[in-house]
Amino acid sequence: VMKTGEARKWMSAAVSQLQVQRMQQHLGMIEGPVRLTILVYRQRRAGDIDNFAKGVMDALQESRILRDDKQVMTLHMEKLHDPKRPRYVLTLEEIDAQDVLIPFEHES
Repeated sequence: VMKTGEARKWMSAAVSQLQVQRMQQHLGMIEGPVRLTILVYRQRRAGDIDNFAKGVMDALQESRILRDDKQVMTLHMEKLHDPKRPRYVLTLEEIDAQDVLIPFEHES
């Protein structure tokens, strides 16, 4: 998939910021499953929330915070409006693989 110039610029800035934060917090690469919470504060109310999730997860992988974005087992997102200070707020929580096994029942 070809990214627009704006998308490439966003990705580059996001990866740089994530790498700086990773170094400041002395974090190694996370190897196991994680819960990810993303709060997206937008200047405008436009944009599909699922597109924001993919970009964030790609940036977490490219910045070497996550080995692979497939590690995200639980995702919670909110798209919020802040015309004066657009931003992303991410929370990553390492989880035990057993925590994400959810019994599923279906009645037909």
